[in-house]
Amino acid sequence: AAEGGPPAPKPAEAVGSCVREPINAALAVGTAIGLIAPLRRGLFSVGGRSPLRIIGGTVELLASPTVCVAVLLVGASLANVDLNALAAPDKSARDAEAPPPPPAKRSVWGAVYAVRGIISGFVVVRLLVVPAIVGALEALATATIPIPQARL
Repeated sequence: AAEGGPPAPKPAEAVGSCVREPINAALAVGTAIGLIAPLRRGLFSVGGRSPLRIIGGTVELLASPTVCVAVLLVGASLANVDLNALAAPDKSARDAEAPPPPPAKRSVWGAVYAVRGIISGFVVVRLLVVPAIVGALEALATATIPIPQARL
């Protein structure tokens, strides 16, 4: 009793298509680096004497604005603005192809004003809460785990 439809992909093909997705590949590489202690120390050592430290520093530099970009993306996705109307070069061409107009859109500033609580919450968490937690964890770790001092 075979049903119609496409055949199920082979396991190797399914895994291959999953790994080819950039987000999944990045997740796998990041997890591997986090779990392999020598590689992690080589890329992100504090002393900076590892030849891989250049790559780790570059990754840290590229990752630093991630939270800001995420806040911008959340704000943009919550904004109720018709971006197609902004991108259309010619009003007559846009009106000839467009379906009936949707309900009135808010301006960009109106949309940002409407989500100001969410944006300010992200900023407060990023600038106050996260550093406070990290500082507390560092203080707790240094108080309970002796850290060897480097000899100069």
